[in-house]
Amino acid sequence: MDLDIDDETSTLEAQTRLQGIPETLARISEFVVKASETLDEELRRRKGKALLALPDEVLSHIFTISADEYPATTALRRELECPHVKTEHVWMPVAISHVCRRFRIISLDTPGMWTQVSNLMDGNLLETYLARSRRSALSIWLVLEGCHIHATCIPVW
Repeated sequence: MDLDIDDETSTLEAQTRLQGIPETLARISEFVVKASETLDEELRRRKGKALLALPDEVLSHIFTISADEYPATTALRRELECPHVKTEHVWMPVAISHVCRRFRIISLDTPGMWTQVSNLMDGNLLETYLARSRRSALSIWLVLEGCHIHATCIPVW
């Protein structure tokens, strides 16, 4: 079979390129390993900060769910279990709004967080909740002589 010069040149070029493939693959593999190590290091460094990367709307929703899941009921449960021992009540919206400036801004702009009210609240806290809940439906928790009552109402003001 007769090969012309162009065919021979193409074959030599192809062989040269093929010989360089293992070296190229080794460089790519090295790059991937380094990138993976860098990513792992960055993830370890940012551990616990993922929450801060969420958009405000998502945080607002999380805060509302947290307030609904941990309303006055925990304080009420403590009150019912040991009525003679007065405990410090933790009101989740207040706790969330004191984490950082961003959480406070989001919390104050999320009326749904402030809808759980109780007679365990002092007057100032109750007024704060009513103002911050705006026109949202309220869940009212009452503790009366060792029992509790829960009702939902919609403000008409």
